[in-house]
Amino acid sequence: MRVAEAPQRLTMARLHDEHAQPVLHFLLALFDGDRFEAEDLLQETMLRAWRRLDFLPADHQELRRWLLAAARQSAAATCRRRQSWPQEVPLDYVPVRATGDEPEESVLTALVVRKALDGLTKEQRSTMEDLYVHGCSLRQAAAFHGIPVGTVKARAHYAVQALKRAVV
Repeated sequence: MRVAEAPQRLTMARLHDEHAQPVLHFLLALFDGDRFEAEDLLQETMLRAWRRLDFLPADHQELRRWLLAAARQSAAATCRRRQSWPQEVPLDYVPVRATGDEPEESVLTALVVRKALDGLTKEQRSTMEDLYVHGCSLRQAAAFHGIPVGTVKARAHYAVQALKRAVV
């Protein structure tokens, strides 16, 4: 270890001792108690702090805010990565096809659904995709968009209502 690295290691150790638990609790809340995911993101957050050690705020509260913001950004990036991965399907899965459906009926249904989705606001559509297509939890969707969980619930509720009106 070089002499110049010793103060950085002490600073980082102190930073970790003071802030790791609150950041971990924040991440656990975002990922519905998934400890492995939360610990992985905590490690990523601390690595970001290590890389920017010379530029971190000196004030304790400002540093905590910086760490929580970095953790939220890492969580959002994780959500985005998950969305880009193809959904895993067991090898023994065989899709069941409905019998008796005419191809015209399937096309018509797809057109009705597409038109209904086009009627949603950008925020509603994005929320529905996060929740129902990508499988994010309410907390994960909220963290991804940087909004409260209640706002995600409201957007989903109004989107479902709009889809019902459009389809019926």
